Amino acid sequence: MTVLGNLLAPIITLFSISEVLKRFPDEMPVNSDWIISPYAPTLAIIEAAKSLYENHSVENITRQEADKVSTDKTIAYILKVIHNSKENQKKSICFVTGVPGAGKTLVGLDVAIKQTYQGQKEPVKDEGAVYLSGNGPLVAVLTEALARDNVKRCRDKNERKKITDSRREVGKSIQMIHRYRDNMLAKIKNPVENGVLEIDPEKAVKLAQSGYGEVEHVAIFDEAQCSWTHKRLADYLKRGGTYGNKLKVPNFPMSEAAFLIWSLDQRHDWATIVRLVGGGQEINTGEAGISE
Repeated sequence: MTVLGNLLAPIITLFSISEVLKRFPDEMPVNSDWIISPYAPTLAIIEAAKSLYENHSVENITRQEADKVSTDKTIAYILKVIHNSKENQKKSICFVTGVPGAGKTLVGLDVAIKQTYQGQKEPVKDEGAVYLSGNGPLVAVLTEALARDNVKRCRDKNERKKITDSRREVGKSIQMIHRYRDNMLAKIKNPVENGVLEIDPEKAVKLAQSGYGEVEHVAIFDEAQCSWTHKRLADYLKRGGTYGNKLKVPNFPMSEAAFLIWSLDQRHDWATIVRLVGGGQEINTGEAGISE
């Protein structure tokens, strides 16, 4: 850094792509089509979510044909896994990886909407999916934007819709991951004995066919690399949250990722977990990454 008066000005050296490649001769060659491809950014995430929520489709969200082909294939594959899990009454897990901006969040939102509505105007009963994120501002902004948009569309059709009802409706499909986690924590036997988690039958209703059916069939975890390690989660629950005012669970035996998987495994029928992972994006203390 060089000092110019009272300002800090970074010294920046610019290189063309070809010059950079010459510096790393042993790297894989860059696809020539990528170098000459046009710049076509995706729509803002909120506008994309509105389009998904209104049309139940990923159409027109991305204008970059190569990206659209990739995301469509990913979405179709995940929906196929979900369908096979239901048909064969089994549990499945999918990992979707990609760099920032690759479209992981849009894939997650699209799968959640398509699985929940399945081409219908109303959600299909007991087959919905929930999109979960640890990004509080994203969840809050998405929920409010979608709720307001929903109310506006109802008014345009001369239908009455309260904003509170709309927020509640959207909140079934888009949630904070910590809220989802805490709801399940409230159902376990506490304290944990012998390092084994168990559902407390006095805190949850067990259904004959689906087990603890209030747990969704499909859960989509965005930014899954940010799930807490066992130590981070155990320490947090031992002291009852950041300020000691939440549920205390001493001797908690699992990482956050393992607990969320365990939660869906409490269903007796079928379930699919989708984890959207940004490799190398573990930026905070106690974030476990994909290895967890």
